[in-house]
This record gives sequence, C-alpha cells and structure tokens, in this order.
Amino acid sequence: MPRQSPSGFLFVLCAAFTAVVTPLRAQSTGGRIDTLYVMLGGGVLGRVDTMSVRGAGGPAEMHLIPVARARGASIDYAFRADSGFENVQVRLAERAAPASGSTALNGSQLLSVTVDRIVRLDARNKRLYDLLRAELTATDVVMAANRITCEESRLFATYPESIATRLVDDADDLAINPIQDAKALERVDRALGGRSLSVGCDTLPARPATGKPPRR
Repeated sequence: MPRQSPSGFLFVLCAAFTAVVTPLRAQSTGGRIDTLYVMLGGGVLGRVDTMSVRGAGGPAEMHLIPVARARGASIDYAFRADSGFENVQVRLAERAAPASGSTALNGSQLLSVTVDRIVRLDARNKRLYDLLRAELTATDVVMAANRITCEESRLFATYPESIATRLVDDADDLAINPIQDAKALERVDRALGGRSLSVGCDTLPARPATGKPPRR
C-alpha cells in the first residue's frame, strides 16, 4: 500500500496554511504582531528563539508551536535529529532552509521541520524481511501471507510492543519498494482479496530464511 511521505504531507499542509493565512494577512496589514508557526515532526529536537522544542510521535506526526513577535523581529532557530532519526529537513515559507538560521517576521510564516527514522535490519527482524520478499514471488500467496502474519505475531509475543512495532515497520520498509514492487504487490492483493488468513501458525510448514538484507 503506498505511503505518503512526510515531505508530501508538508506540501499539502503548506498549501492549506497559505490558503488560510493569506486572506487574514490582507485584512490585518496595520497589525504589529506576526506569528511564526513552527511545525515539528517526531524525532526533531532544537531551539526556536529562547525556547527548547521537541517533536513527538512518528516523523509524520506534526506538532504546532506558534511564536508571536513584533513585526520585523528576527527569530533564531536551530534543529537536530533525536536518537534513532537522521536527515533534518527544514522548510521556511515553503522553501528549503538550513537546519540552523534565522528569519525576520514580515507577516506570519510557516517553519516546518521533519526528520527520517533510521531503518535497521538485524537478527530479530531478518526472517520477517525474508518472508516479505518471498511473498512477492510466492506461488501460494495465501500461505506466504500466513507465514508473515505468524512471524509478526511471534515478534509481538517476544518483544515489548514499541520494539516489536519498530522491528515490523523496519522490515516492511526495507523489504517492500512501492514503486519497484508495484506489479508484484498488485498480484499479492488480487490473490488475497476477500480471503481470511486463518491457518494456525503451528501447522505451517517451515520455510528457511535465505534472503539477504539490502546494502545501506
């Protein structure tokens, strides 16, 4: 199933923000207070003016922080990625901006910051990765899907929910490329359409994990 990237989400967000703020700006040209709307994705740490800020949740979950200052005021900012994240991406007034800098308020502005979650494959989720890859070319897609479901259940039974969720998400992100694997995914969807995955995990034939993780 295609995913919406944080950058795509922000494009939509910026368009909506512009549609709302532009008419308000036109009605209040005599005002002396402007607002910098800071949108932080999960995994973002930093500072805006004198405030320490932190995003919460996943990379695509946005947290709004309004910073009101006198028109013409300069606001400094600096952002970095939290542990487990990388690649800080900053957009100011719908344009790419550095991770550290400043902006002078002359009308309300939107400053959005996102990071990418670091995706890892290790011994804990390697088998799930292999099963996900195998499903794309499986003769018996239903059996392959059952193996995936059972492996995911095993992970959630073995590890705390937060860790199991990350292991499953990482394996899925690395194993499936929505563009390159589009035709295979369509075949899998057709094969599984309307079917219930109800085979007991203890009755499934064993399948050795032989795939190799991608190089990163």
